[in-house]
Amino acid sequence: MRFAIIDDHPFVLDALSIIISSMEKRPSVSGFGSLEQFEQAVGKGDTFDLVLLDLGIPGYTGLGSLRRFRALESLMPVVVISASDDRATILEALDLGAMGFIPKTSGRDVLMRALELILAGGIYIPPQVLQRQEEALARAPARVEEPVAQTHPKATAFSSLTQRQCDVLELLVKGLPNKLICRELDLSPNTVKSHISAIFRALNATNRTQAVIAAQSGGFRVGYPRSSYGASGEGPSHS
Repeated sequence: MRFAIIDDHPFVLDALSIIISSMEKRPSVSGFGSLEQFEQAVGKGDTFDLVLLDLGIPGYTGLGSLRRFRALESLMPVVVISASDDRATILEALDLGAMGFIPKTSGRDVLMRALELILAGGIYIPPQVLQRQEEALARAPARVEEPVAQTHPKATAFSSLTQRQCDVLELLVKGLPNKLICRELDLSPNTVKSHISAIFRALNATNRTQAVIAAQSGGFRVGYPRSSYGASGEGPSHS
C-alpha cells in the first residue's frame, strides 16, 4: 500500500510520514513539496492508494490545489489536510470529491481513525460539520417517494438503489463529474442524469454534497461489493 503526501512544509511531511508508517497496514509513504512534483511522479507511472493534499501549498488559494488535483482526472482517492476547519470549505471539498477533510488541529488518534475509515471505503467528515449537516437534512421536507426497508446495517435508503445506481453513487462520492461517470460506466449522459436524480430522491438530497454526507451517515463504503447495497433486478447493462 502506497500513500502520497503533498505539503510544502518538510516538518509536516516528516510528521505525517511517521504517523502513517506506524499504521497496521504499514504503508509506504512518498512526500512531495508541490503538486507539480506529484504530477511528475504520476506522469512517470507512479500510483498511490491514497493521497493527502494540503490546501495551503504555495501557488493556490482556497480550494485551488484540490481543483488542480481533480483536473488530473485521476481516480486516486484524495484526503484534504488543512489548517482551516471552515464548514463551507469542508463541504466544498467534499463536493469536489475529497474522501475526507482532516483539520491540522486534529490529534494523532483522530488522524489514524480517519485514515482507517477512508481505507475501509468510508468518508471522513469532522464531527461538528456532520452533525450540523444532518440536522439541516432532518429539517428539510422529505423527498423519498416511497418507504424503503433496511436490508444492510446502516444501509437505510441504499436498499432502494439498483446496482447501477450504487455504481454511480460511488463515483459521485469520488467527485467525478458527469462526463467521467459516463466514460467509466459506459453510460449515456441522460442515463447518468436519471440515475443521479434517483439517488438524490432516495437519499433525500438536493445536491452532491448532501448525497455524499448521506452516504457517509448511512454507512456506504467505496469499494464494497455492489450487491451489498444495490437492489436486485439490474445487471451490468450499458443502458
